[in-house]
Amino acid sequence: LIIPEPTSQLSSSHHSGAQAPPQELQHDEDESSGYRSLISWFKTKIFGQVNLIFDTSVDAFNNPEDQSVKVLERYRDLFGRDDFFMVMIEGDVFSLPYLNSLRALHQELEVLNVTISSKGERRQDRLDRAQLSAGKVIEKDKTSVMTAGNETSQLEDLDDTEEWDDDEDDEDEWSTEDEGTVIEEVTSLINARRTQGTKGRVEVGEWGTPFPTESDLPQFKRDVLSDETLVGQLVGAKGRHSLILLRAHFMSEDDSIIVNREISRIAMRYHNPEANFHVRLTGMPQLNSTLKTTLLSTLRVLLILSMLLMIGMLSYQFRHILGVLPPLIVVAMAALNTFASMAIFGMPVTMLSNILPAFIICVGIGDSVHLLSVYRDQLKHHQDRSRAVIEAVSMTGTPILFTSLTTIVGLLSFRFASIPAIQDMGAAGAIGVAAACFHSLFILPAFLTFNRTSWLGLRRTDEQKNEQDSKADWLDRFINLISDSHAGVTSGGMARPESPQERRRRIITLWACGILTLLAAFGASKLKVWHNPLAWLPDGEPTKEAFAITDREVGGTANVQLLIHGGPDGMKDLKLLRGLEALKKHISSYQHPEHGQIIGSTINLNDIIKETRRALNEGDQTAYRLPDSREELAQLLFLFENSGPDQLRRLATNDLSSSQMTLRIKWLEATSYRGFTEHIREGISTHIPDYASVEPTGAVYTLVSTVGALLFDLVKSFGTALLVITLIMIFLLKGLKLGLLSMVPNLIPIVWL
Repeated sequence: LIIPEPTSQLSSSHHSGAQAPPQELQHDEDESSGYRSLISWFKTKIFGQVNLIFDTSVDAFNNPEDQSVKVLERYRDLFGRDDFFMVMIEGDVFSLPYLNSLRALHQELEVLNVTISSKGERRQDRLDRAQLSAGKVIEKDKTSVMTAGNETSQLEDLDDTEEWDDDEDDEDEWSTEDEGTVIEEVTSLINARRTQGTKGRVEVGEWGTPFPTESDLPQFKRDVLSDETLVGQLVGAKGRHSLILLRAHFMSEDDSIIVNREISRIAMRYHNPEANFHVRLTGMPQLNSTLKTTLLSTLRVLLILSMLLMIGMLSYQFRHILGVLPPLIVVAMAALNTFASMAIFGMPVTMLSNILPAFIICVGIGDSVHLLSVYRDQLKHHQDRSRAVIEAVSMTGTPILFTSLTTIVGLLSFRFASIPAIQDMGAAGAIGVAAACFHSLFILPAFLTFNRTSWLGLRRTDEQKNEQDSKADWLDRFINLISDSHAGVTSGGMARPESPQERRRRIITLWACGILTLLAAFGASKLKVWHNPLAWLPDGEPTKEAFAITDREVGGTANVQLLIHGGPDGMKDLKLLRGLEALKKHISSYQHPEHGQIIGSTINLNDIIKETRRALNEGDQTAYRLPDSREELAQLLFLFENSGPDQLRRLATNDLSSSQMTLRIKWLEATSYRGFTEHIREGISTHIPDYASVEPTGAVYTLVSTVGALLFDLVKSFGTALLVITLIMIFLLKGLKLGLLSMVPNLIPIVWL
């Protein structure tokens, strides 16, 4: 039993213009946490340990075997998380009221204290644990914990590796200082790096120290807006927006939502439109949090509405509790079987597999209605309820089984996809369809044996006046209209010549279907692969608006990282650094065909080197360039490392064998980055020496390769399903011609869709 500790009340000295939460509110929150923990304890005692994993992050769509994903894991091994919690503030950035509020908010976020259970836990750790609980053997990829040129010894040099270690003794060493703290660093205009030189010395300070006075503001504004490492990264070029970036430890998606909610709670207390201080949350964690809470709540509402609609339709059609309750029990049991199987086999619930409950409802209700309809007809024909149950199962068992079998094959074809989320959705869906078939054929007939008096919506024979009354039902009339079941056969089932009217109807039907299918095929050729999680949110949603403003004013909300491995001299290679400088200019020159300039800022080790050189030359802007010799380069790095080791550590490993470049870009639909990624690859091949390597990665970059594989996955899955189901139909119908003909009405709806 883990009871979350209440968030500590912060000192008022860290807060300017805002009050701490009332004691009564804190007491209520503590009681609420206790109640939730007590409920969780009872659930565990009653239902046992729940091993079902919910992974609603965008990373869930990545293919772990993709090279960009492996590079991303290596990047995270060396430099931590590649995303930030972002707080965007709009107002007059270079005014004292704004800066005072910014400083107060920054200081309060620095001491943010949220107790979570998954601190330091990677997404792969949770998936591995689920696989182990399912009895699977986990094989670790050694390349995920080493760089291209230097193996795990690099990781041992990291001065903050202890924070990623699971060893309890190591954990205790740092937990006494910042127990429960989940934020590694907070960066804003208040503490952004400012490199200055005095009398041959280099001083790495902060832009907010000393804090500017009213008379300092004009010069402070000019200096900030002329610093390319700040504009597009922490402050907008117009001086109307700034960002607070919070880099956190690795954690689960649920804990990330908790942290994001706490950041929002603190930040929104400073939101003051009257004082021209508008606060918004943005960034990938905010998007993931919004997507999970919004989509899950929406799916919950849709599931309830669909159930109510099903109940209404079943009630109208069968008009008895045995025609309503048993089908709902069947689909509920099938859904429970599905998610239990996902827990057993270690398959996480993603945004994609959230459709499974609604899908299983559709399949399960269809099977149940099929059996109930035949049962009702047999009850009318035999006037014997026991025999009606037997006849219904006898007549519907084979069609329901074959229908379920072909559906299962279609879903299992998703196992040929390269994206695990699609594979798991197909496997879980197949399990759900099989469960719905089983319960429909075994559980539903058992319920029907309790029927003693109901005709399930049919009028009794002695109440029907004539044969016409038995066909008065609108659904029966519609089916008779479209079936034309007597074409070419007599009432006794014998063959007869086709009448001219019947022939004309058949030809018209085939021509109409052929024309519509050709039009549909033309429309299908216009489809394109498209993926943008932000577009899932409705217009006017605060997160969507915050992303748009950040993209427009402060460089962008997405990041692309370049993981750089040097040669024998590592990052002390002047030729490599000059190549990186040329690569940076090459990347910055990219213009998107539709959106124009999408790159807000670029940050890498060269910025530190050039800043240090300028500082040693008393701020001379002409000195803001790379050095001319290897000796000067070594001296500049030595001077900066002595003055700001933490700043250097964010951009390079301790032994300077590897470094990283971060590109802040605008958020676009995933396939829109293809030209940009190709532009990066061209620059790498042109400007980087052969003995070094530069590997693009990042959450956005991996999405490009993932979405690029979707079309190929679709072709593989569809082709497999088509082939296997066709063979099944040929086998079941015992004929090649009839089996092929049966696939035509199955393929046409796909083209139309």
